[in-house]
Amino acid sequence: MSQVELDTALMARLDRVTNGLRDAYPDPWRVLVWPDPEPGDEAAIVAELRGAEGPDLEVRAYLRRTAAKVDQADPAEWDATREAVRRAHAIASQLPNARLGSQSTRWLSRRHWPPSIPMPLLCGGALDLVEQARPEIAAAVSAEVARLVGALVAPKLAGAVLARCAAGWRAADGVVRAPAERWPWPVGPEAAGVLGILLAAVDLGDDPASGLAADWPPEAAPIEVARWAREALNRCGSYGGEALGDLVVARVADGFGWPTVTLDENRYSGAAVALLFLAERDVRHGLARPMVAVSASKEHHEMLTGVRTMRDPKRARKGSALELEQVDGRFILTHPGIPAAVQLAMPYDGVSGHEAVILRLKEMHGPDGAKYVRHWAALQALWSIQGGRQGWVRWTLDAHLSALGLDSDSQRRAAVRSNVAAEVEHLTRLEVVRLDDTGKRRYEAPLIHVGERERERIGETDEWRLDGMIFRANPLIYGGVRNQETGAIGRDWIGIPEELAKINHVQHPHAHALGLLLAIRSRWTLGPLMTTGEGPDRVTLSGGKLLELAGIPAGLRADRAWSALRRDLGALEGIGMLGSYSWSGEPWSRTGMISIRLAPWILDRTVRRLVPDVPERPPIDLPLTGAELVTWREARGWSQRETARRLGVGQASVSRAEAAPAVSLGPALRAALKRSTDHTPSDSKTCGP
Repeated sequence: MSQVELDTALMARLDRVTNGLRDAYPDPWRVLVWPDPEPGDEAAIVAELRGAEGPDLEVRAYLRRTAAKVDQADPAEWDATREAVRRAHAIASQLPNARLGSQSTRWLSRRHWPPSIPMPLLCGGALDLVEQARPEIAAAVSAEVARLVGALVAPKLAGAVLARCAAGWRAADGVVRAPAERWPWPVGPEAAGVLGILLAAVDLGDDPASGLAADWPPEAAPIEVARWAREALNRCGSYGGEALGDLVVARVADGFGWPTVTLDENRYSGAAVALLFLAERDVRHGLARPMVAVSASKEHHEMLTGVRTMRDPKRARKGSALELEQVDGRFILTHPGIPAAVQLAMPYDGVSGHEAVILRLKEMHGPDGAKYVRHWAALQALWSIQGGRQGWVRWTLDAHLSALGLDSDSQRRAAVRSNVAAEVEHLTRLEVVRLDDTGKRRYEAPLIHVGERERERIGETDEWRLDGMIFRANPLIYGGVRNQETGAIGRDWIGIPEELAKINHVQHPHAHALGLLLAIRSRWTLGPLMTTGEGPDRVTLSGGKLLELAGIPAGLRADRAWSALRRDLGALEGIGMLGSYSWSGEPWSRTGMISIRLAPWILDRTVRRLVPDVPERPPIDLPLTGAELVTWREARGWSQRETARRLGVGQASVSRAEAAPAVSLGPALRAALKRSTDHTPSDSKTCGP
């Protein structure tokens, strides 16, 4: 698939180049190349060129002989070339605006003019040749990129690097880098040589897609590129008895710049190697990112779309139970204590449970919907990162606040802690009820299963009663990530960045719902590509459907609605979740169609199944109560004194905590435990290397 994408990207680049050339050279009768003048035929050539060019048109003349690979040891060959140049100047002096040049004829790389290319070569004929041979030129460039990738890039990363070459990636400065737009054109195909003549004759400005030779990318340090390629180049060849990679590193370190390297009889510029270095570096950066696995099951999608009409308990009114129609039944999300006098129905229409939850959460008026979807995104992050995608996590308010991205000052504020705790508790009181066609309940379970629900608040503090409890995801909703009955990893999930929950829901009220739902919809689209290797890699929606997924009110004024959508799409790009999007038809309209592609690093982890070189460390389940501290300590064979020494606290603190088995540990002892996991001693039995 990556190779096909690369061919397509190169074809698109060729289209832009040829269109630019037609705009720059509107007159097809301009002469680009004339034959080598032989003695006595100057007058005939002048007459032919004047007839071809028309009055007062510029002529750029290129000599075939100067393009030939002249044998420098043959003086007669050089004499013939100098004589040909003299006669060409004599011809040019009789033509209006004629100029001689030989710079770009080297792109033909042939000793004799190919019989398939007419002589003299006119601009119109050259453009026709290039346009007809676009697939051949693109295939030559694509093959060159693939050969160099095969020589320099680790095999398991080759597909991801080729995909980066085709589609590019969004760098830290927000600019999309695409090697396909900057790769030098090859010299092999005859039409590519003609393209070289055209581009040398016309100035198309600063468009990097039009260049013949790639400029060195300024974001790549030459010595870093040389060291990256050293081992691969050493395997590929030598020069003068010295390994090629070592030679390149020494040359760059001495300030001589990158040489052109020859691999398997193919020559590659240093700029091409640097482009691959940048592409592989982006792949490795993506593999190092923490990733949240989100279930893309139909049930999860439908549930998310259903929660948006929920109200905050303080503002909830009677009759706010939620119902969703499904093909074979319905889903209902209820809040205990609120009668279901009025049920809000929503067609199934391909919407799944997870999406239903997001959309229902989002439909809460004011900031409520946005903040509840943000809490749901934070729980997804906790289940994936702290919980190791097991479908459960020991929830703490501090961990949840960190997942929301709140700074340390905000995390310490009593009002913030109290509000967040109450909002998460509200989510734990939701229940998923499935009805059959007759209205009979066939499935009923909490959205979030909470262990030891009745723990009370500690003293007069604002700490929540569920702090330290086990939060287990509803198996109907989380089954795409992990089958909680068998423990098997699910096959219906999609990755998202952990930063999604950290987006400010006041500034970007639609970003969380939009991000989660686009991820799920993208996973549905990616299904064929993941199973057969063929299929689309982006989701396509109408503008109206995208507004609906984001939860942007239908009655909002059009300019405000599209402005809000642009702003929140930009927020998703900013956290590295979206790779690119493009419109067909009328952009930013309900009838226009938008194609959205997830960021390349997400596709690497989800579609290509790439895993980090260093496996993620399993979650460390820290003790949160006195009883758990006893179990944790005894599992390591430590005495209270040894535990205190290792944690850097007094033995009295450990003894006092263990004497109250049902009470949560104090903040100082919990902080010491967390520090101990960040700097685990070498003889610790808690985790691997």
